[in-house]
Amino acid sequence: MNRSLSCGLPLAALLAAACSSSTPTESLADSGSPQSDASHKDAASAPDASHADAGAHDAHVADAHQASDTGSDAALEAEADAGGPTDAGRPPPPSGDATPSTTRTLFALHHLWLGDSLPNAMFTPDTTGTAWETFGYNIDGLLTTAASTDVCTLDTAANATTKDQVDGVGGIDNSFGKNVVPLLASALPNLSMQVSSAITSGSFNVLIGTTGLTNSPTQTNTGLTGAILSGAPYGGTPPLNDAGYFLPTDDWPVYSSSVKGSLDAGPSQLFDMAYVTNGTWVNGSPGDITLVLLLQNQPLILQIHEAVVSFTHTVDAHGQDHATNGFISGVLKTSEFLNEVNIVAYEQMYCAEAQLLLSFIAAASDIVHDGTNTSGVACDGISIGLAFDADGIAQPTSVVPSIDAGAAMGCPADGG
Repeated sequence: MNRSLSCGLPLAALLAAACSSSTPTESLADSGSPQSDASHKDAASAPDASHADAGAHDAHVADAHQASDTGSDAALEAEADAGGPTDAGRPPPPSGDATPSTTRTLFALHHLWLGDSLPNAMFTPDTTGTAWETFGYNIDGLLTTAASTDVCTLDTAANATTKDQVDGVGGIDNSFGKNVVPLLASALPNLSMQVSSAITSGSFNVLIGTTGLTNSPTQTNTGLTGAILSGAPYGGTPPLNDAGYFLPTDDWPVYSSSVKGSLDAGPSQLFDMAYVTNGTWVNGSPGDITLVLLLQNQPLILQIHEAVVSFTHTVDAHGQDHATNGFISGVLKTSEFLNEVNIVAYEQMYCAEAQLLLSFIAAASDIVHDGTNTSGVACDGISIGLAFDADGIAQPTSVVPSIDAGAAMGCPADGG
């Protein structure tokens, strides 16, 4: 399938912006020097069970800002319906019994927040630059500040500084939200709103399937399974309910890369150790997932390693399933992500500017691609955290050919 889904100027503005400024984000403009750091700590506790509690959100953010010394003293506005506060680690597996349910549930995202706005339905602009701090999980188990030295070696050739390695709330690792999203948003205003509008218009989706959920809002069970499917263009505007989101009868086609040859053969990205703790579903052992985002009709493939996916499961009065307070957390291998951006640059004929843009993105590398973070090892991964809400829809019945990343060409190394 051709990666260019329609005409227009997909990421031309972004690529043009790369050559207009050598410091597109604060993190690249500011310099920092490593100092001794005694503030790292293991933060493997479970997230706050009340993501929607406004007071807890503000208090948690304020405490975390003081503990991590990020230099930001403004708490997030507490009107979020996703991406609420977490401690460092994902919810731990429960000690409960295996699920008695064999029910299959498929969720379609309708809101996806990348970090440029607060996680609410209005996409309120994030004027504090701190929304990213609550998206995701602490992947490496550290609470990293600009003074931390027991972490991987930054890419100084790309002008990375210690500002780029700073964690969010409770050690949340999300350099993508901190350093890359501002670059994207500088050229594509209302970035999360644009991406979510593309979803609700039927251009693409990220589908989360699971087996074993019940109707209980406090379900606590092991033995569930899960899968991530890449939703292809819907083939028409998907029907919406009165709230403006998806219906339980919506049948979203999936890309062939999401399944093992056919729908009957099952998903290619299966999590067989999923669980649910007090209504919060977690995919279990971290794995690899592939997300295809559309930015102004230009597909950008995110290959996320060590991925943790979680959400709060509820069922409304009409029997429709919903997923709120959702996170997708993991690591982009820097070389893979740079290759995807390079392909976009080639297809938009911006090779002359590509090298500067790639350098900006490389500077965001803050972790090792396998999710570890050790002194003396080169940072070759970019941590990422996304927030989402989703609705239960019908199981897919159709498969379409996938975007073939391997067939795409990129700019030569010299940018010519």
